[in-house]
Amino acid sequence: MSTKIYLLLLPLCASTSASILEFEGKVRYPTCQVMVNGIANRPIIQLPSVHINDLSKIGYVTGETSFDVTLYDCLRSMTLEQRWDVLFSPWGIDKNRESLIPGMVPAISGSAKDIGLQILENPAGQPINNEFIGDLLIGYRLKEAIIIPPGESQGSRTFAIRYISLSDTPQPGTLNAYVQYAVTYF
Repeated sequence: MSTKIYLLLLPLCASTSASILEFEGKVRYPTCQVMVNGIANRPIIQLPSVHINDLSKIGYVTGETSFDVTLYDCLRSMTLEQRWDVLFSPWGIDKNRESLIPGMVPAISGSAKDIGLQILENPAGQPINNEFIGDLLIGYRLKEAIIIPPGESQGSRTFAIRYISLSDTPQPGTLNAYVQYAVTYF
């Protein structure tokens, strides 16, 4: 009799042991964090007020303002130098697809007319080169913009932005422009 009960309980034990929890996880190397002027979320770069006479001809520039893009908390490589590209993709970039002004960031809102912004490789530097996919302008890429030496976990680059006149008759006022940026490692 005890053997018979034992055999009847065995299927019950088998069915309860089928409730198995499986755990999965992933351990990975950390990616870098990004700050602009020490701010991680939605930084605002404030350009100075300038006189419209400084922008009286097409291509005139003024009001240069620097800003820092910093990578931090990056995985340290003890032997390799890390080289990071930075790509700026302005909102409204289609407004620059005819003229193809390097580094040009169109104004999205505000009362100023025929005035844009232009991103530079560094303060007093050259405008950042246009980046294309096929014939389509997608933004402005600076290759190897941020270099992190072996053994280090952070690096930084100082860029600049300035006003640029898009005509011989710009109109004063306010302007807002937006740029999405991507930092990539190759």
